[in-house]
Amino acid sequence: MPGRLISRLLHSLRGRFLFGALAALAPLIVLAIISYGSFVRSLNPLDEVVEQLFVNFDAVGELHQQLQRIPGAWQETTDADFQVREGPLFSAIRDIDMLFSDVMQSSLALSYRQYGLEDAATEWQALREKLVADKSDGAASMLNDINAALSTIRQNISRFQTKVHKETRTNLYTSLQERKDSNLLIAATAFFGLLLSLTAIVLIYLAVFEPLRKIRRNAEQILAGDLEHRVETQDSGELGRIAEAFNCMAGMIRSNQTSINLHTIHDALTGLLNRREFKVRLATELERARRYTKPFALMMVDIDNFTLVNETWGHVAGDEALRIVAVTLSREVRPVDTVVRYGNDDFIIILPEIGVDDAFNTGERLRKAITEHDISLLRGAKPMRLSISVGISIYPDDGEKIEDLLENATINLDRARELGGNQVIINNSGEASEEIDSAG
Repeated sequence: MPGRLISRLLHSLRGRFLFGALAALAPLIVLAIISYGSFVRSLNPLDEVVEQLFVNFDAVGELHQQLQRIPGAWQETTDADFQVREGPLFSAIRDIDMLFSDVMQSSLALSYRQYGLEDAATEWQALREKLVADKSDGAASMLNDINAALSTIRQNISRFQTKVHKETRTNLYTSLQERKDSNLLIAATAFFGLLLSLTAIVLIYLAVFEPLRKIRRNAEQILAGDLEHRVETQDSGELGRIAEAFNCMAGMIRSNQTSINLHTIHDALTGLLNRREFKVRLATELERARRYTKPFALMMVDIDNFTLVNETWGHVAGDEALRIVAVTLSREVRPVDTVVRYGNDDFIIILPEIGVDDAFNTGERLRKAITEHDISLLRGAKPMRLSISVGISIYPDDGEKIEDLLENATINLDRARELGGNQVIINNSGEASEEIDSAG
């Protein structure tokens, strides 16, 4: 039972993703835990070293610089400055007090203050009391005392600084060595983790994405029009069912392609091009005529009194009449001409590279072909004859835009109807054609 369950999971897309994800995440989790511990262990002593170096090279160095200001500041300070406790001397004293306070409160000073730092602080407090007193008459002697005290303070600070430098250098070496060891451990862990992750990714690819890629490639061939192509797979799980679905889809598309194309651009009743495709063909012909400076004709055809046909014989007979007219028009025009069912009983024909005379003669030929054709709409009924009215417009004489050509063809068609039908009108000047009784 467990074996069958594992087998089903391995043949399942979800199972493959689950096993692959676990295989990929496991080394990454281990790597993250080991890396975190190593970094914490290596960075803690390094932070202490950085703090020590900061105290040693910043605060203590600044203290040396501020102490050098004292002799000059003492000489520049006037009696008035002593009265208000302001001026360069008192500014330097406040800066030195602050620096001593920062150094004495640091963790480094707590460990090494006995190596000259406490003596320097004591000497400074004694010198400070002398400095804030009023200047005496023995200014030269006082200045010598200040320089001597400052020399002692600097010596003590240098002794402290030397000790700190030696200790921090040792600590820094130790920290760097620990960090190096940690980096080596992290690098080794990362390498093996990456190796395992890459292995897991390859397995996922081979188990899941490679079959999917094959299915996609085969599906693209089907979508490109190769409906005879079929997706081949030996997978019995979800991927196999996807392949079967694509194959079924290809078969359905192939069987319905002809019908789809027919209904997209053709009229279902007559089989002629529909109004939607007419717009495309007319725009193409107009562009071609403009490019090569060629004329073309647009012929609108309407079946005379077609409403009476429906009312007398019924809509089934009317549909048959439309099919007969469509077949006749298609047979009588050239292969390069385009016949379209434009409306209920309206047809429109695009005739490339044809002028006024040829267009009129073609309209006459179509009119006679319809009127001379005996039509049997119902079995056993007496044959009847139909007639058509034709309106023609010519590019570019009647317009250089689609709208103008359609409008002029419609005007000429309306004129033919007004004259009683069974007429061909072109440029509003067509002569009345011979009338043939629609009753036969």
